[in-house]
This record gives sequence, structure tokens and C-alpha cells, in this order.
Amino acid sequence: MSPRTLMRRLSSEIDMTWGQYLHRARMLRSMECLARGTSVTQTSLEVGYTNMAAFSTAFRKFTDMTPSDYRAQF
Repeated sequence: MSPRTLMRRLSSEIDMTWGQYLHRARMLRSMECLARGTSVTQTSLEVGYTNMAAFSTAFRKFTDMTPSDYRAQF
């Protein structure tokens, strides 16, 4: 199966694009890391972000909270 065919099949099965799936998976993983007490910097690197501002912006759009505020809850 070609990568493109795999992406189309995945999209039809989960009703979202590969990019949307990847973003959601990264955000859910980052929420787990932050809840465990992992630093915001380490979390952003662990989920594939090399730019802290980009991670913070994406996290805020996903959760309506900053990564630091989310981490502070736990």
C-alpha cells in the first residue's frame, strides 16, 4: 500500500486528515506529559515541536489553556 493510499484510508476510517490526527495525537500526549509534571520545554520537544511559541499556541488553541496553566492543575 502506498503512503498516499494509507492516508486516504485512514482519513475515511477516522473522519479526519492525517494532519488533524497527528495534531490531536500530539496534543493528547502533551496533556499526559504535563499532567505527570514534565516541563513545558521537555514536553514540547517530546511531542515533536522545536519551537516553544508554536507549541504554546497550538496547545492553547486545543485546550483554551496555556501549557503552564494546564500543568499547574496537577
